[in-house]
Amino acid sequence: MTKKARLMRTYTHSEPFTSEKTNDILDGRVYIFPMLDGIQAQVFLSEGQIKGYLKTDNPVVYSKFTEYIYQDNFRLFFEKFPDIRIFGQWLTEKTQLRYEYKSFNKLYIIDMFDESEEKVKILDYKDYTFMGKAFEMDIVPCVADLYNPKLEDIGKLIKDKTNYLMMGKTDTGKGLIVKRYNFLNADKDTVWARVINAHPTQIGYNRGTTTLTTETGEVAEPLEVHSIRRLLTKESILDAYNEIAKTLKGGKWKRGHSWRLKHTLYHYFVKENTWKIIRWGDDPRLDFGLIKREIFSRVKKELPDLFKDE
Repeated sequence: MTKKARLMRTYTHSEPFTSEKTNDILDGRVYIFPMLDGIQAQVFLSEGQIKGYLKTDNPVVYSKFTEYIYQDNFRLFFEKFPDIRIFGQWLTEKTQLRYEYKSFNKLYIIDMFDESEEKVKILDYKDYTFMGKAFEMDIVPCVADLYNPKLEDIGKLIKDKTNYLMMGKTDTGKGLIVKRYNFLNADKDTVWARVINAHPTQIGYNRGTTTLTTETGEVAEPLEVHSIRRLLTKESILDAYNEIAKTLKGGKWKRGHSWRLKHTLYHYFVKENTWKIIRWGDDPRLDFGLIKREIFSRVKKELPDLFKDE
């Protein structure tokens, strides 16, 4: 591994098409990517150690990020590519967009830089995709590859090409990033262009109900159900199960212990997540009976063997 010391590096700026900095960026082959509503991140090797930077002041979020990048796939990646710097988006539950709950607390790679020489090289999408996928990394996909497109051609892709990681097939995300790898603007800088979606699919709330809606007004699901799908993970269910199992005399699980598991998780979920759900719902009227039923159902689904006699 390289022993060279490295610091955080500024990522390539994305500018709106209204900016002069993106003039002529569409004159050539461009690659188009969905824009994620995540936190800016980068991972690199410095003095033989994996280092990460995440644009957040939240220590819990940062702890999850560092734990993620210290996994074996990142270690093995940097053993083979010690001079590569990874840029990505770290997705958390704090987003207001309707992403799949399983997509949170993961790094989605948007670019890689080769720093083996004094002049840094921005790697082509096809190159860094091949490199990252070889180590089971999540790569934000290229959704279109166009030659000399017009701006209206880019705009038409918002509806069908921004639903990466979104919950529904018709959901739309934050927007699009447009890259042209050999592009230099009038200032001799490489920049990307961006198109923001004016109406992404969000976690919405109709006051007086607890029903989620999309920006188009389509009913989605009760806020209580949606919150459990996003916040009650299989890992938290297994953690609760293991804590109870440690207390069992003779290690035998009985029917009463299943009741204890369900109510422990209900207590934990309400205590840890009620304020978050209230913020999502803008002071909603919550149905705690529904929350309890959904949690019990989820526990049975994840650990069916514990409830086969019920």
